[in-house]
Amino acid sequence: HLLSFINDILDLSKIEARKLELYPTPLVLDEFLAEIVEEYQTRAVADAELTFIAQVAPNLPLVIMADEKRLRQVLLNLLENAFKFTPAGQVKLAVALTERTPDAVGLRFAISDTGTGMSAPELAHIFHPFEQAGASDQRMKGTGLGLAIAQELVYAMHSELTVESAPHCGSRFSFVALFPAVQPASSSPTGAYGTDISAAEPAANRHRRALSSNLSGPPLKRPPPQPYLSAAELAELLDMALKGELPNLQTQSERLAQKEPRNQPFVDALQVLIKNYEDEKIIALLQANLPAPDRLNCENRS
Repeated sequence: HLLSFINDILDLSKIEARKLELYPTPLVLDEFLAEIVEEYQTRAVADAELTFIAQVAPNLPLVIMADEKRLRQVLLNLLENAFKFTPAGQVKLAVALTERTPDAVGLRFAISDTGTGMSAPELAHIFHPFEQAGASDQRMKGTGLGLAIAQELVYAMHSELTVESAPHCGSRFSFVALFPAVQPASSSPTGAYGTDISAAEPAANRHRRALSSNLSGPPLKRPPPQPYLSAAELAELLDMALKGELPNLQTQSERLAQKEPRNQPFVDALQVLIKNYEDEKIIALLQANLPAPDRLNCENRS
């Protein structure tokens, strides 16, 4: 959290000094989106009360020219905000094509949630640095810089981040940006900046098939992964969680995944919660997989 805060301060300093620059490079869009979706799928799977939906249009371009780091930063800031203020309900990421020319493509990115929402006075300063809106019990979980930085990054893309929200009705953040298209050269299999388009295409097509089959349909909600652990192993993990020993919990869970590879999906879900210091959800996930007598004993201890 401290490192994230320091990075936000550095970004804010660059913005205020007008020294924030974008460095576009060829970006395989489907692979980029698949990485983001996978991360938040895992988080939603670990939370029984939250559903994550991804709607990715099937007609997106294969490759665009974009600053991958900054585009990712915008989307992650918006998704983190949506997850933070949606204790139960739904978070959705939607990506659609708005226009296509021989030289450029327009893409709309929208992140919506069914969370706590915001009032009109809160919306008036939602993009101001160090300002936080939403439920008071969630405000201290962030720096108040994420949305301000996201807006400035979107400005740098010659667009604007807009928000629609109302108390108890959730929020929707969106922006439309124009990206230069990348065309494979007729005499060479490489695109701009030497990117091998022909080599990138098969991998991207695999991601496109996965995205179109899994992300444009029903909500991506699955039951939590089933652990292949003994009651004693689960009890040991839970004991660490109850004592707040998250580093030990992380190390031990990784060992158990190495010992039994079938535990990897469960450990991945657990690691996401550990990374985000979700103590209560860690305990709930472990307790839910204990046999009934052990579960009762651990609940009494907590």
